Amino acid sequence: MDLYNIEHRLMILECLRENSSNMRIEQENLRERISQALVRARTSLMCIRQLNIELQEMKVTVENALATDLQIIEEIVEPELVEDTDQNASIAQEQIKDDIAKEKECDGAYSNCEDSKDAIDKQ
Repeated sequence: MDLYNIEHRLMILECLRENSSNMRIEQENLRERISQALVRARTSLMCIRQLNIELQEMKVTVENALATDLQIIEEIVEPELVEDTDQNASIAQEQIKDDIAKEKECDGAYSNCEDSKDAIDKQ
């Protein structure tokens, strides 16, 4: 019985040693994969930072171009806008005058209608 017990313990110890050896190998492989992933991540981060810098430069260039175009357009369009604004103002004044005249006509027609109604009621 003693032999069985010793053999059993030896077998368990051998299994534990093999497990620890396998675990060490797995941990080394994992460490290596993590290290490689970290190198790739750092490389990607450097690329992203470089692209971000280029994008900011492009943004400044586009904003400057738009500002220049806007100034050119304002110089061209501003006189036309003044003319259009004056013309629109005179058209609006004419429409207001027409609306006031129509309201007066409607008020006159309404009062005539009321007078006729009162006359009919008196009869």
